[in-house]
Amino acid sequence: MSPADGLPFDEAKNVYFAATTERGLAAEHTDSGVGSFAVAEMTPDGEVAVPWDHGRRTVARADDAAGTVAVRVSSALVATQEEARSAKLTVVTPSARVEHDLFALRLLLAEPGLSPEVKTAPEVIVASNAQFAKGVSEETDEAVLRLALLVSAGPLDTLSLKPQHIDPCERFLKVHETVTARTGTPAAELSPDVAKAAAQIEGLLTRQDLKQAFTQVYRLQKNLAKAESVGERDLVCYVTLAHVLAGVSAPYDATILTDMWQTL
Repeated sequence: MSPADGLPFDEAKNVYFAATTERGLAAEHTDSGVGSFAVAEMTPDGEVAVPWDHGRRTVARADDAAGTVAVRVSSALVATQEEARSAKLTVVTPSARVEHDLFALRLLLAEPGLSPEVKTAPEVIVASNAQFAKGVSEETDEAVLRLALLVSAGPLDTLSLKPQHIDPCERFLKVHETVTARTGTPAAELSPDVAKAAAQIEGLLTRQDLKQAFTQVYRLQKNLAKAESVGERDLVCYVTLAHVLAGVSAPYDATILTDMWQTL
């Protein structure tokens, strides 16, 4: 017999809660929120001008900006900016709101008119909405799982990780070892096909569309794997793109990879 037997739902819930509280298994907690409000708005007569990257549509560093936009910052953001700038914060933002939340954070950090120059920036963790579907085990190889979580959904999409996401990642990592073990033939320039693919991939990576970038890098990898001979520059290009995309191993010095990325 339970002390909650026969009681209405609300009363039974209170009985169960009291019992778990007495055993130290629960504690009362009240969530509080400030509600929704505009942190800033772009307007022709805004009080401050912030550096603006038109390509990525985001606040940029002053030395990277293609122009500036006028912004009227909300009083709520101005009121909290000193505390936010001086504190060691960890900002966790769900993927569904990442653009909104990171825009607010960038305004807070990038706008010199709000307060003195920022010495340290809060750490930002983007919490993606991901779950394991039937047929996918958490015991999957860590490198494969990490790659699948990275490239299996578009920006801000909810990811249900399925076997069809795992399989290409396993093949990609296996073939990557084969391709990087090849010896390239001397070549001063990229081949036309690789140069064209690399330009597309670089654009996708810059826009942080990792799902489409992976599709294109995977295609480039397969083409290099089945080719009878591969130019050294083409190999370096592929390895650079794969390394930028997924952090996979690279049999080249970091300077070589950096030079290739800057060339792209």
